[in-house]
Amino acid sequence: MIPCSRSLCPDKQIAFIAYGLIANGISVRFPTVYQNYGNSYNPTTGEFTCHLPGIYHFVTTLTKKWDTLTDYVACHLYHNSKELVGAYEDPFSSEEDKGVYSYTISATLHLQRGDIVHVKCPHPSYLQSNNYCSFTGFLIVSDI
Repeated sequence: MIPCSRSLCPDKQIAFIAYGLIANGISVRFPTVYQNYGNSYNPTTGEFTCHLPGIYHFVTTLTKKWDTLTDYVACHLYHNSKELVGAYEDPFSSEEDKGVYSYTISATLHLQRGDIVHVKCPHPSYLQSNNYCSFTGFLIVSDI
């Protein structure tokens, strides 16, 4: 049994925070990287690629301005090519109560080396492309 430690070895620090939003079809990417320990997040593709097997936690927060024609957003976290968890937001609002709304999707996953996690949205052009949309993930505990 390996003893528990409050600090990880430097080669086992994996975490990223990326924000902004650029859509390419239904795939979205978060091009502005605030932190990318372990260089596992690729802002060009929007994909997190696992280099160290273990348990990870991911969170994406998406924001959209209310609109009468396109007042819904559905997005999902994907593990490899499989749709994993998602959210569908369709708020009710009156003309006087227009505003901005956001929602969050999260998942804790056991990943193997080479696994990919990314976000897809059927209508990403409805989302705001500012720092209110973000994607983050971090290693909780490695298998090694």
